[in-house]
Amino acid sequence: MVEEKTEVQEPNSMLERAEAAAKAMKEQNDRAEEIAKRNEKVATILQLGGGTNAGQTPVPPKVETPKEYADRVLKGEIKPI
Repeated sequence: MVEEKTEVQEPNSMLERAEAAAKAMKEQNDRAEEIAKRNEKVATILQLGGGTNAGQTPVPPKVETPKEYADRVLKGEIKPI
């Protein structure tokens, strides 16, 4: 059985280092682009997900009784006209 040795060569020249850096940057940009596309899809799904108020009954406003109004005036919470 023949084993092949794989050696990781360190870039020696400035050109090799620049090419390695450019390759790494391209890979990172590709990953960032893929993530941005996924985020855009998720935002679209959330926006078009059907979050409407259709079929829901609105909460009726609470009607204040004259006694409750008088109690609030006596406590000083509101000033009568």
